Amino acid sequence: MIFSYLVLLKLNAMKKILSLLLVFCAIIFSPSANSQQKKAGTRIKITQKDNGKTITLKVKKTFDITFTKECVGCAQVWATTAIDTTKIAFLSNTCSNKSCTNCTGGSQDHTFHFKVKKAGNSTLSFSYFEDKFSVTIVGKK
Repeated sequence: MIFSYLVLLKLNAMKKILSLLLVFCAIIFSPSANSQQKKAGTRIKITQKDNGKTITLKVKKTFDITFTKECVGCAQVWATTAIDTTKIAFLSNTCSNKSCTNCTGGSQDHTFHFKVKKAGNSTLSFSYFEDKFSVTIVGKK
């Protein structure tokens, strides 16, 4: 009788461990927040950490490329050096998170806003002093 009770306890413990494992797997293998954003129709965010990457987006999808800690009032800012305007439309650019107002030498975030116009591969390149940034955007139907 004690033996069957111990076996039953072990089975219950195994069930709890299995349940926890299933929950863990569901969390790990569920679509990421970025994938969910893509489905929800929000803008895709690309950052300096994405340098050199290839990103696939549907035609008509909008996306942003943000560069952080750009110098306010300095001689240079992040600038586009290569864009295939037949496949990607430049919409606008904005600056945010300024560390100071009416100053030179502070920092800000510089965001470029784009839209995929046509299917195909397009390389977007930028420069800022000696820094270079490039991503390949693959437009798909």
